[in-house]
Amino acid sequence: MRLRLATTRIVAFGLLCAAVSLALPGCGGGNTPATEEQFRDTNLLDVGELLRMYQIEKGTAPGSFADIQAVPSLEMAAPMGFERIRTGEFVVRWGATLPDTGEEIGTTDDEAILAYVKEAPEQGGSVLLLNRTLTTMTADEFAAAPKAGNDPEG
Repeated sequence: MRLRLATTRIVAFGLLCAAVSLALPGCGGGNTPATEEQFRDTNLLDVGELLRMYQIEKGTAPGSFADIQAVPSLEMAAPMGFERIRTGEFVVRWGATLPDTGEEIGTTDDEAILAYVKEAPEQGGSVLLLNRTLTTMTADEFAAAPKAGNDPEG
């Protein structure tokens, strides 16, 4: 009897998991692994979270990567964004104050460039805006777009 009850619970749990996965957008039949671009975009959103958390913690925008490194909890909170900034894959326009530090992104109209993939200025690519939303820009769109914070080239 105990074995049958345990088996019934396992089957019920499996069915529940299957039902939940089918109900969630993007889940269920046809799941495919994320592309490198999707993974990188998720990491770029991590950068927005990293900058948001720093601004909440310190009351000001970070002026450099050293400022971020000085708060150890930030690396743990957004490790992939942290790592891609550290390696130079992402460029941050330091000193840009976020207009909104709430959890929801895109609550303001501020679309100045905050961070981007390193190749965006020359080849186009993914860009994180000051309102913490993502967009893709061509090199010409990138050049014409307003920029937040300080020029990373000095």
